[in-house]
Amino acid sequence: LFAVACFLPLRFHYPLLVIFSIASLNLAWISWTDWTSSGRGVGQFLGHAAQFFTPMLLCFVIRLNAKQGWTKGIDGFARRCLAFTLFSHGLFAYGYTSYIWILHHQTPSQLIKIVQIGLGTEELTTAAGFLRTMGIIDFVAAVCVLIPWTRIPALIYVAAWGLVAALARPWVYFDPADAIDSLNRWAPEFLIRTPFFLLPLLLLWIWRKGIPAPTKKPSA
Repeated sequence: LFAVACFLPLRFHYPLLVIFSIASLNLAWISWTDWTSSGRGVGQFLGHAAQFFTPMLLCFVIRLNAKQGWTKGIDGFARRCLAFTLFSHGLFAYGYTSYIWILHHQTPSQLIKIVQIGLGTEELTTAAGFLRTMGIIDFVAAVCVLIPWTRIPALIYVAAWGLVAALARPWVYFDPADAIDSLNRWAPEFLIRTPFFLLPLLLLWIWRKGIPAPTKKPSA
């Protein structure tokens, strides 16, 4: 239902608002229950911010209608979603641990395995060192996304990072001998992560078009 709604014309104003609001709340609830049952830190929840807030961004655009479109407020909200996502993934990549459970972000063994396969190494220290370095870069990029004069290069990195993150599981676990089963299993893993790279690409495109336009001072 939510996927079909994306193709409805904007004249269906209120139905779209309702559908996208429910979609955002549904994705947020799924992320919340996944976090609370995982025993991991809060990054497990905030790492999905770009996913569950994307329908909400569409709501904002529809609500503000075509006269205002993509405002600076929506732009800032979108960049904060990306910053939360990137910083949270950085916590797991870095392997930030704490006695306080909400701050405990031990690197998942599955993530280490994916990196080992991707790098073609069996060395645990090599994979862990690579992830630790990427975690630090993620922290820096998360901050740079929010700074006006560094946001463009930061978003180029985020788009590349998001594409790699979305493709990682299908690429590593794809079995050419059983292509249909592999696609059925891993294609959804790619699709649910598409906001990781589509949202920064959208922001880059919008800024290239000069949107949002700079605020003009009222004439005297």
